[in-house]
Amino acid sequence: MKNMNGNKEKCKLIVTLIIVGVLAIAVPIIIEIMGIIPNSKPSDFLGFWSSYLGVITSGIIAFGVARYQIQAELVKQKQKDIEKELPYFNIGGEDSCPIIVSSISNLPLMNMKLTYGEKGDDTDKVKNLGHVFPNMKSPFDFKRTPSWIDIQCRTCSGTEIFFTYSNDLNGCCAWNDEKSKEWQWYAKAKVFDEAKANKRLYNRLKK
Repeated sequence: MKNMNGNKEKCKLIVTLIIVGVLAIAVPIIIEIMGIIPNSKPSDFLGFWSSYLGVITSGIIAFGVARYQIQAELVKQKQKDIEKELPYFNIGGEDSCPIIVSSISNLPLMNMKLTYGEKGDDTDKVKNLGHVFPNMKSPFDFKRTPSWIDIQCRTCSGTEIFFTYSNDLNGCCAWNDEKSKEWQWYAKAKVFDEAKANKRLYNRLKK
């Protein structure tokens, strides 16, 4: 659907540019043929033609730049609106190590899956928690802080969520809408190793 809408927008833009281009060429020619400007010389017409084309060209460039900026701003705003609704994860506590899930939405996170490892144990441990409601009691409490943990789930609207944490990577989250092909990182630390985080993400998605 996203690609179809994008193709429609491109077609509209191309048609608009063609119409403007045709008019830009046709109008001066009609003016010359019909003699709308009386007592005009060829040099006068050439001056008018060059000025006219200059204005049209500047207008098309300004239109293209403005349209690009508006679309870029809309994309940024859409991402911000989506990220406001996304959950945040935190691992840790004083006496134990719970998973803390918070969100401004009280809708459940679907099919939450934990994959984690403990120090001195190379075996991947997996826990399927089903649907988890944010802002409530921790859905899972570790006996001790894991060496690493990956959390996969999705929102009720279909947005995929991935959280990863390890001793050498600060906790960070990513989201991927069903209509999108790229993951976007959010809730990341100031010191963020995106290359390492991407490697963890795509390694997990392959399994």
